[in-house]
Amino acid sequence: MRISDFIQKIEIVKTNINNPELIIEGISDDSRKVKSNYLFIAIRGFEVDGHNYIKQAIDNGAKFIIAEDETRIPPDVDCCIVENARNVVGIVANEFYDNPSQKIKVIGVTGTNGKTTTTYLLESIINECGYNAGVIGTIDYRYRNTRKKALNTTPSATELVSMLFEMVKAKVDYAVIEVSSHSIDQKRIAGIQFVEGIFTNLTQDHLDYHKTIEEYGNVKKGFFTEHLWKQKELGWGDNGVAILNADDPLTQKIIQGANGKYVTYSMLKEADFSVARSCYKYPKNEIVVKYKNREYPITPKLIGRFNLYNVLTSFATGVSLGLDIDTVIRGIEKLEIVPGRFEQVDEGQDFLVIVDYSHTPDSLSCAIANSRLVTKGRVITILGCGGDRDKLKRPIMGKIAGEGSNYCIITNDNPRTEDPEEIIKEILIGIKESGLSEANYEIISDREEAIRRGIEIAKSGDVLLIAGKGHETYQVIGKKRFDFDDREVARKYLKKLITNRI
Repeated sequence: MRISDFIQKIEIVKTNINNPELIIEGISDDSRKVKSNYLFIAIRGFEVDGHNYIKQAIDNGAKFIIAEDETRIPPDVDCCIVENARNVVGIVANEFYDNPSQKIKVIGVTGTNGKTTTTYLLESIINECGYNAGVIGTIDYRYRNTRKKALNTTPSATELVSMLFEMVKAKVDYAVIEVSSHSIDQKRIAGIQFVEGIFTNLTQDHLDYHKTIEEYGNVKKGFFTEHLWKQKELGWGDNGVAILNADDPLTQKIIQGANGKYVTYSMLKEADFSVARSCYKYPKNEIVVKYKNREYPITPKLIGRFNLYNVLTSFATGVSLGLDIDTVIRGIEKLEIVPGRFEQVDEGQDFLVIVDYSHTPDSLSCAIANSRLVTKGRVITILGCGGDRDKLKRPIMGKIAGEGSNYCIITNDNPRTEDPEEIIKEILIGIKESGLSEANYEIISDREEAIRRGIEIAKSGDVLLIAGKGHETYQVIGKKRFDFDDREVARKYLKKLITNRI
């Protein structure tokens, strides 16, 4: 594509273009991925400034630079200067890849909890309806026979758009994307047309980034008011339809700023999609959804009462897309497991071991409540909190664990560059506030040893909840990643336990 085609689409402060007919063969905001005849976009990140890598990008073959600081670009290199490179990267990427989101139906899922499970449910629904689904989310990026490891819930703008482009080539019909608050705020989804946008809920998380829950909520709201319902105005295709959780207070604020279509769903009150009745009796869930004065019973295989919300969300989305209702229900009922989401680890032991990605106060509360529902025995909870992340939630999560569990083991969970012992001290503040006696909690910094200990003390009928990491297959200590999978570690010690009992 000619460089002159890009220039028309973005707001420019200044240009230095010697060859407007220059053909660009690729784009990237990562200098390491730049090849011959690439366009490099220098973005000021939160830890790394892309301007520091302009020379490396040029050495790797970049022929055109988009940046904010012209003094960092050699005078003989074609470039344009913009006020904020982050605001234009999505637009440039979509132009280069010929707007793939206008050739595929894209569904965005945002909210604190439930995003991943909702994407899995929608994938099952879409495939059951005879279409091809692609998913971009926390666990991985996948479509047809392609699967890639996820580094971020929502990848960078250039990676996201290039992946949609690959999905179009692979004849994917629907792409389901987890839309994180970071990706909204950092304009990673700019230029992407969504046919539907889903809001699951808003609870405390990411306050290391957003600073306040109000700011966090405003970013989520902006996905609908400043993106989904402004797509036509911005030249990104038709506006999309919002699927909103009427039980969450933020939905009312979203609706107040509505300038587009939306439908609501609720477990608690009347809505476009509401619940006539529901039943949870381990291991079976049942929910009867009321829609247009008809009732639709659904019996999902996913365990946990909180999954009824995810089922309702997915049902409302599938029906709003115009998919056959009976087939939507079959798709929901076919899904058996979501990795790391209240996932059982079973080696034949006489107690339940559950691994769950409960790393926020609300998700931990739900995981413990659902653990209580599946047992008459004790709930033993292993938890930690991530380093270099929201510190305010640590004592809150400690208190939730102490109040809801019979026994707690406090350990590490991706301490990153923080002192693990300091993180544990902050969790302990909440444990002590909960009133849990000292005899009913212990500190084991080594996560593997904590899991081994949990399995050792679990008795028949108990639930051992290993919270926090879920699907993750690593521990981040310092700035290094080490292989670590809660499920595999638990399986290792469960096998030893069973062997010793024989």
